[in-house]
Amino acid sequence: MKQNSLIESIKARINSLDDELKALVVKLILDYEKKSLRIDKVIEQSDKQQFELLKLNEKLEESYKTLERVSQTDKLTSLFNRLKCEEILIDLIHHQSSFSLMIIDVDNFKSMNEKFDILTANKFLVQLSKLIQKNIQPNSVLGRWSGDSFIVLNEKLASDAMIEIAEEICDRVENYFFDSVGKATVSIGVCSVQKNKSLMDVVQSFDMALRRAKMNGKNQVSI
Repeated sequence: MKQNSLIESIKARINSLDDELKALVVKLILDYEKKSLRIDKVIEQSDKQQFELLKLNEKLEESYKTLERVSQTDKLTSLFNRLKCEEILIDLIHHQSSFSLMIIDVDNFKSMNEKFDILTANKFLVQLSKLIQKNIQPNSVLGRWSGDSFIVLNEKLASDAMIEIAEEICDRVENYFFDSVGKATVSIGVCSVQKNKSLMDVVQSFDMALRRAKMNGKNQVSI
């Protein structure tokens, strides 16, 4: 009788233990599912943040490109500004065995400013820049060097070819009627640049060429 009672007790304990194990397994499964859900949310949030970071990075790159473009562009004419022209010029000096350039300066621009208002003078400069652009080689670099001066750089043209283009520009400007100011002329200095010259040397060279054109009567090309 006692033996039967012991067996029943053992069976009851086993059954009870099975229930506890089942309950434990169920609890573990529920805990796992909850943790899995939390992990999925973390992953989802991480993916969302990564997407937002990518978008932000794209906006930053776009802003950087815009800032770079603005820092290199003359606001009035949309040409390269002097800073960018100097950067290109220095690169050519260091990497090209020789190249040619011209500096174009408006004749009597001070008188034009006194005769017309600043908006009219600015409109003229925009029209002039477009006229110059039409009369230079496609692979040339055109920039605004100073208030009424423009620079043309070309790494492939010899100085003779650059002089020929400069003379053509002089003629075109002289015979063009600007609806802002009427008639106008320009003086142009042309120089050939050899490798390893300093930026100051080059600037002095084309500045002297321009001075000669001015001193000889303006509306002409000098070297």
